Amino acid sequence: MNHLFRHGLLFCLLGFGIFLRFFQLGTESFWSDELMTLYYALAPESWLSVFTHSLLEGETHPWAYHYLLRLMSFFGHGEIIYRFPAALFSSLALYYFYRLLRKFFFLGPGPAKDQALIALTLLIFSHSALWYAQEVRNYSMYLCAFIMAWYYLLHARNGKITWALPCTLILLGNVHFMGTILALWMLCHALYFYKKKILVIENKQSLIYLVVTAVGLLPALGQLFYLTFFNRE
Repeated sequence: MNHLFRHGLLFCLLGFGIFLRFFQLGTESFWSDELMTLYYALAPESWLSVFTHSLLEGETHPWAYHYLLRLMSFFGHGEIIYRFPAALFSSLALYYFYRLLRKFFFLGPGPAKDQALIALTLLIFSHSALWYAQEVRNYSMYLCAFIMAWYYLLHARNGKITWALPCTLILLGNVHFMGTILALWMLCHALYFYKKKILVIENKQSLIYLVVTAVGLLPALGQLFYLTFFNRE
């Protein structure tokens, strides 16, 4: 497969994958789980109470996606408005998934590039990925944040740490409780890189990135702790 054809195929695959995720985005009405997600996001009277309301009501997902939906309400109401973030994050996940594969896994020319395209194709047509790309749920955001965090963590292993790593780790940790565990695991790896002086940026700046990440994970950790030990409903 020559270079030009491969790039053309990549462009077509990404374009078609994005098309599938936005196609007939507002056709289906909201179903029960989507309505519950909107309830946690829109029912509270103030922005601050979105977090406390979810906590007291026993919501089993962190706060980040609820705030995103509340922000989307400024643009109107309806299926397309509230499903747009899921489709957008699912599309962005395709791009970062291919970058992750080419940068760190399928290295080299020829067959390695073809293998990355095959893996991308599987994600593009994944039934679960397509299903959640058009739902008012946090799963597409979780998938995207996980892939991005993994990508920037591996960059950190190569000594290339930027603000993208703490931002994606904080997003990952606050969008899904499984993401909270994964973000902590990745933070431990980043601390290991720091201890071994793999991070070539000034140690002080690298440590600031890691401290900011730890602080950013506290809201989700607090919510998870409360749900585990104090919410008995």
